[in-house]
Amino acid sequence: MQALAAFKKDIGTMTAADIKRLGPDMGNYIDVGYNVEYGDDQLISISFGEDTFEGGAHPNHDFFALTYDLKAGREIKLADLFKPGAKYLTKIASYSLHSLQTRKDRETGESLELATDIFADGAKPTLDNYKVWNLTKKGLLISFPPYQVASYAQGPQWVLVPYSELKSIALAGGPMSRVKT
Repeated sequence: MQALAAFKKDIGTMTAADIKRLGPDMGNYIDVGYNVEYGDDQLISISFGEDTFEGGAHPNHDFFALTYDLKAGREIKLADLFKPGAKYLTKIASYSLHSLQTRKDRETGESLELATDIFADGAKPTLDNYKVWNLTKKGLLISFPPYQVASYAQGPQWVLVPYSELKSIALAGGPMSRVKT
């Protein structure tokens, strides 16, 4: 609902000249979809994708996620997955950075140069960089929208951090341990 309200606000500021400049084939839109990345009788983890177009060279894409403890009736935060004091952001960022920076073009075998240069900050160990995450059967899924770790042309990027990489810092009996693989 927040995304829709922001879209309506942005569209509401358009003038008649703005609309005329866009032309008849450049309709504005918002499209929000979701995928249940994991679900059982205790937890649900949902990823959401949002595409908006308000004029310009291309649509904008964004992600958000919700992981919810159905028994406790509350949203699960990333920190809730790990032991108190664990350096989980450092561990997740290190794995993600390595995964992104070692990706190669399928056809040429050349480095895609993700999370380098101007995009390196998008993979640093900050809560903001790792705010879009989901639990899956195979690991912790991190979503990066366009421009966070790569150019728009390279598209959004995802990193799946296997649970085996996080086992030493995972909260015993916590949400990751309850995921049924």
